[in-house]
Amino acid sequence: MDQTESTIVNAVKEAILSLLRGEPPNKISVPEIARGDSLDGLCESVNELMKTFSEAHDFLAFLSKGTLEVDPPRRSFLISPFKQLHSNLRHLTWQTKQVATGDFSHRVDFLGEFSDAFNSMIDSLREKRLVELELHEAHSKLLEANTQIMDSIHYARTIQTAFLPNTQEITSALKDFCIIWKPKDVIGGDIYKFRSHQDGFLIAAIDCTGHGVPGAIMTMIAGSSFDRALEEVGHADPALILQKLNLLVKNSLNQHVSESPSDDGLDIGICLVNKSRRTLVFAGAKIGLFRVSDGQVHEIPGDRQSIGYKTSRLSFNYTNHSLPIQDHATFYMCTDGITHQTGGPRQFPFGKKRFKRLLLDHCEKSLSEQKRAFEEAIEKYRGDEPQLDDMTLVGFTVS
Repeated sequence: MDQTESTIVNAVKEAILSLLRGEPPNKISVPEIARGDSLDGLCESVNELMKTFSEAHDFLAFLSKGTLEVDPPRRSFLISPFKQLHSNLRHLTWQTKQVATGDFSHRVDFLGEFSDAFNSMIDSLREKRLVELELHEAHSKLLEANTQIMDSIHYARTIQTAFLPNTQEITSALKDFCIIWKPKDVIGGDIYKFRSHQDGFLIAAIDCTGHGVPGAIMTMIAGSSFDRALEEVGHADPALILQKLNLLVKNSLNQHVSESPSDDGLDIGICLVNKSRRTLVFAGAKIGLFRVSDGQVHEIPGDRQSIGYKTSRLSFNYTNHSLPIQDHATFYMCTDGITHQTGGPRQFPFGKKRFKRLLLDHCEKSLSEQKRAFEEAIEKYRGDEPQLDDMTLVGFTVS
């Protein structure tokens, strides 16, 4: 074998070894002197083989990356098994897109174990889709029901608001007053009452059991029972009004018998003002009276028995507290939704101490200005904490 033949044979050998090592082979160049003979044909065949391997390698590289837009080489023994895979994957891609649009009717039967997994996935997606549709339908029904309920509750607020005293009636009797009425929900269990009489007026703050709809229903019972108590015993004796109210609420809820399923009631504070005599008579059941005068806050606590509960004794005698009305004195009653509201950096209740300080901080202002200051202070203290209970405050001066 001469030098040229040896060079060509070595080049062919190296090309084959490169393939075996997984390296890209170099094209074999045939010396001019060897062209046309049998070695030249061998080199062309080997180069053609190298080209086939390179094309197969490039195609499989694209396929391994998931690139399916590249067509496979037309005639290649090496690629033949992958052509079917390529075709199947392209069809699978189309099927997957159909499934993504919600068409779960497709099935794969040409990829062995993968087909089973893919079909199982489609079944799972179909089941989830059915659940989603059921949930969507249920959610739509819940939204509709919630809308109807909230519409009813908002209308109930209109009714409850109409049940409160007319502002014009209060204005005709009081030149300076403030009322904060803030239910925890749309409607609530707090109300206030006002009744003018020949010598002055009677005003009350009422905190019924619960809030929301149950509390609002209780306010209807409390309000009507309060009106009836005034009709039966008059307005001259707040303690007697409380005693009568206790009986009426118990009877309304059948809580005068131990078998009654309910045990609801209310706390209340009543102020009876006689303008001509410049006197105020206060009686309370768990609600006290705050008097601000001469830079000081004086609290007159209510009696410690609530109204209407099973444990509220009918024989209990509530206490009247008679006070002279001093010039520039201001009187307040509030429900415990204000003092029990949590907030501040440590989520402590607002408390009576902070409430009294609030009264003193703003006592030089008009009551309409005080109302804004009170609302802002309570909201600032509450911060991001939810409102825990209904809030009611009534404040007034007697000119």
